[in-house]
Amino acid sequence: MESVVCRKCQRENQAGRRFCGGCGGSLWQKCPRCGAECPADERFCGVCGSDVANSLEELRRDCEARFDSAHDLAKAHQYPAAIVALRAVAMVADPRLQPFATRAASEIESLDRLSKSEAAKAQQTFHNAQALLAAHDYEASQQTLEQIPEPLRTGEQNDFLANLIAIQQELRELMRELRVALEEKRTGDVLPRLERLLVLKPAHTQGLKLAGQLRDRAVIAAKEKHQAHNYQKAAEHLQQIPSVAMTPDIEDFRDKIDELASLMSEVRNGALADPGLLSLAERLCKSAPGNTAAEHLRNQMAERCQSKPADHRLGAANWAPLPPRTLLGASVDWLAHFQRLKGTSDAVTNTLRKYPGQFFTAVGLALQGVGLAAIDAHLTPQPDKAGVFGQLPSFSFSRQPTNAAWGIDLSSSAVKAIKLTRDTKDEVRIEAAEYLELGNAASGDNSDELRSNRLNAWLSEFSSRNRDSKGIKFCIGIPGQQVLGRFFELPPMPARKFTDAIQYEARHQLPIDLTELCWSHSVLNEARDQKSVPPKDQPKRIFVQAARDFHVRNKIGLFKAAGIPVDLVQSDYVALHNAAVYELKRETQKPDAPQAAVALLDVGSDGTNLVISSPQHLWFRTFNPGGDTFIRELVQEFRSTYEQAHRMLRDPARVRRFDRWCGALHPLYVQLGSETLRSIASCQKLWSDCHVGQVYGVGGAFQTLGLLRYLRSGQ
Repeated sequence: MESVVCRKCQRENQAGRRFCGGCGGSLWQKCPRCGAECPADERFCGVCGSDVANSLEELRRDCEARFDSAHDLAKAHQYPAAIVALRAVAMVADPRLQPFATRAASEIESLDRLSKSEAAKAQQTFHNAQALLAAHDYEASQQTLEQIPEPLRTGEQNDFLANLIAIQQELRELMRELRVALEEKRTGDVLPRLERLLVLKPAHTQGLKLAGQLRDRAVIAAKEKHQAHNYQKAAEHLQQIPSVAMTPDIEDFRDKIDELASLMSEVRNGALADPGLLSLAERLCKSAPGNTAAEHLRNQMAERCQSKPADHRLGAANWAPLPPRTLLGASVDWLAHFQRLKGTSDAVTNTLRKYPGQFFTAVGLALQGVGLAAIDAHLTPQPDKAGVFGQLPSFSFSRQPTNAAWGIDLSSSAVKAIKLTRDTKDEVRIEAAEYLELGNAASGDNSDELRSNRLNAWLSEFSSRNRDSKGIKFCIGIPGQQVLGRFFELPPMPARKFTDAIQYEARHQLPIDLTELCWSHSVLNEARDQKSVPPKDQPKRIFVQAARDFHVRNKIGLFKAAGIPVDLVQSDYVALHNAAVYELKRETQKPDAPQAAVALLDVGSDGTNLVISSPQHLWFRTFNPGGDTFIRELVQEFRSTYEQAHRMLRDPARVRRFDRWCGALHPLYVQLGSETLRSIASCQKLWSDCHVGQVYGVGGAFQTLGLLRYLRSGQ
């Protein structure tokens, strides 16, 4: 009969028993390799054939090896890896290896506590290194951070260490470059390197000493240039003073020099000889007594201010010589006055002279009222869309021209109104001109209410003065921000299909449903080249303009509430185009001859309207900045009220720091010039034969000092 010998007490037990009858020990064991149960006295596994004793010994050696590996990893501060190695031992299920599992679990707990302790210690060391960096002690900061064992450093700490090493390398390089620059007397290379050195190391002894030497040298040179009235050179010398070496007295001297340099630059290079520039020249002479060059410029300017420009439409005679090529690639001038249109009274003439360049939109509106518009398309609601307004007797939407018309240009800052009359010989006269300043749209919480009250009072008074308005049309404008424009060509087609084709294009190109819009179109070149191609076979250039119906009706309702009948609503864009075509018409030119396009840059309070116009072309766009943007920038720069900033914009000669005034507005001039260039390029991309030969600035904000100069010279 088979028996099983107990390996503990050597007693023979009957086969099939699970435990020894003598000691109670197990008479079965699991194979370390495959886990199958085998009799305890058998050497080889009956399932996989492996040597049970040897396999068990191999497992013991593997556990010992993992302990050794974990200890080595812990010594290297690689605690997560050490815990992973021990976790494999702790998961051993064989009861014969239970001591190893218990030991592994205990060591895992110890390593976890040690890892957290070391991480906290490393974080504290990192904070110490950051404090040393704040004190600009880069070497000590690096040494402190390097005390953290590399395996314990986080990504942030490694980046911090790399930055410390880079800074120290930069310091060594800066010192080398400074030595070379001083040896070679390249003073222009010294300042930026010295500034950077003292930023990195404010207490750098050699750097501070060199900064003091540069300061003293620069002040002496600047004073010499100041005595010679060469303010720009004096300012350049003072710019060489490191900021850490600046003193309050030197800052005051620098501010004075910057002010004189800005004044001299504007007086020498200003675009027009006008009262504004003359006021700056007077201020320069007062600030720099004994400057004979400034006095000479002032006297010359006073004489030039008395002269008239060759083109009487322009606002003033040129002062600085015109550059060979302007920033915009075309001549740039201030279009301030009318030549074809004459006032019928001194009051009209005085109003136009007081507000030069600000009535062109109003004139374009009135010209359409008397039937002299180059483009008749308008935005007046049609009778079938008029709704409530169309049922009111105060609205007359007749398109028939009359002999008199008011053009009313209403912006957020002012009302400009022009009344034109047309006689039997088609001579047009300006019978009335009115200007009402409403206030600045960007000023204060109650500005809207104040402007609304002023406007309503004017409308009421205007209505009472025009009660007998029989035969007079009232034409109002819609601002460019509320108008959509699309430009496209249509191929030759039968006339009966033409209107449907335009409506199809408008429906697909305008982002708003046509039922919500007041819109119209015009053909820009009905017969562009009659000699070579019959008109019926020419493609048609089309422009479409549109405004939301409720915007148009709100504007009409404003006038209707005051008892003023509105006969025509037109976009500011087309009004400017009509004014330009009429005022700039070349009487001696053949009707069919192409003309170079003219760009009207209407810089108003709300923004800038650019209209590119010729008898064959029309293109328009609105962009920032405008006069309100200028005012807001001055408010921020000088921490002033909006009213004060408005006065600064109009009269910069009274600004306490003219150099800061220039510095605040120059970026806006750059933005406006860039947008204008981009817009002209977009137009020429659409109409390849549209070449802008002249840019005229109009609008109240175009008169801002320095804007015309920048658009001409780029400076």
